[in-house]
Amino acid sequence: MARNWEDWQSRASERADWKAQFQSRIAQWKSGAVIHPKALTLAELSRLDPEQISDARLREIRLAEIDAGVDGHWFSQQLRLADALAAAFLGPEAIPFRERAEPLYRELLEAADGIEVRTKVATSLGGVLCDLGRYGDAIELLRPLIDNPGADSNTLHNLGVALMNSGIEGRREAPQFLRATGSYPRATETHIAFFDPQGY
Repeated sequence: MARNWEDWQSRASERADWKAQFQSRIAQWKSGAVIHPKALTLAELSRLDPEQISDARLREIRLAEIDAGVDGHWFSQQLRLADALAAAFLGPEAIPFRERAEPLYRELLEAADGIEVRTKVATSLGGVLCDLGRYGDAIELLRPLIDNPGADSNTLHNLGVALMNSGIEGRREAPQFLRATGSYPRATETHIAFFDPQGY
């Protein structure tokens, strides 16, 4: 019984500390102080008013969350939120955003009407999978898309990135897709996977 009481007290103390830290951050935002946007978690972000967020990509996520909670066109609302999550940050800070984007894109892929829309959603999902380091899943998803209506330069780019990170054979195959991006329509509506050519 004493142990349970100690555990409860410890958890209550942790919650109080977290609440105090969060309230301090909000107070800093309201006072105009600069907080590095990467210090915000998704949970904290969801509690802010868009006007309190200085980073444009984080603001777009919050606006998309608000929009998704309003009656309207479900597909376009969810796509806006998925795209916003996919575009936020690079590197380790991006992981929780991409992890949240993935199931949204998968749900959209199931609901997409027509091959062109499905190809665009799958291209973005493939880019997110690359960002999450799941290159085999990305290759399986993206390779069948390259001749589809709706395939764009990001379809080729994301496939090339996935192949580049999939072993020796993939690295040999990747350059032909990365070079071919210029022969496809310029991407304006799909997510592009992060790629640092200096890392190879």
